[in-house]
Amino acid sequence: MSVKISVCATTYNERKNIEKSLDSVLKINPDEIVITDNESSDDTIEKIFKYKEKTGSLKIISQKCTRVQGEIYLFNMLKMNTAWF
Repeated sequence: MSVKISVCATTYNERKNIEKSLDSVLKINPDEIVITDNESSDDTIEKIFKYKEKTGSLKIISQKCTRVQGEIYLFNMLKMNTAWF
């Protein structure tokens, strides 16, 4: 039985950290990456979309939301049955 890995994240104005974070996540070769961005006012979302072009497996939600709402959106988008934080 193979283990499937989903990585979820909520972001807001993380332009200084998002590239390093995504590089780190890509090293574990996850089956899917799902990110909810709370309509960042910096260029966080643009940087995330650049990674989507590289990987093709990134799901992105850009919507005004609280962190909890963002986590709910993430869970609804996951392919996997179980989530761990």
